[in-house]
Amino acid sequence: MSSTVRSRRPSRTFNRGPRAYGRPVEGVLATQTADLGVVLSRADGRVTVTVSGEIDICTGARLEEALDVATAYGAERIDVDFSGVSFCDCSGLSVLLRARRRAHEQGIAFRVTHVTSPVVQTLLGKTGTAGMLTGSDWG
Repeated sequence: MSSTVRSRRPSRTFNRGPRAYGRPVEGVLATQTADLGVVLSRADGRVTVTVSGEIDICTGARLEEALDVATAYGAERIDVDFSGVSFCDCSGLSVLLRARRRAHEQGIAFRVTHVTSPVVQTLLGKTGTAGMLTGSDWG
């Protein structure tokens, strides 16, 4: 019996570009691998974390790092744009729930937006987390 192992490209760390850490950002923190892309942008007291690809046990740590950085900006609100996410498993859901808890502990509103993938909608609906993460209920 043979098995196929999918090779993954090494992760690139966040490209901080021309800005210094902790200073206002004009939308320039990004990381991209074959499986996951994350871009952070900041405007008007809001940090938007735009995610694309698949979130699973192998990529969840990169998303968690990005959400930690978003929380450190001291914004009033964090929006996690899932329009480019095709898959998310329970480990990715755990990352989102931990990030939401940390944000709320600091008085930061946290919301997952633009969940278009039926797989992700099913995950959120069946686990009962859609309402707390997106404000909508599925399932």
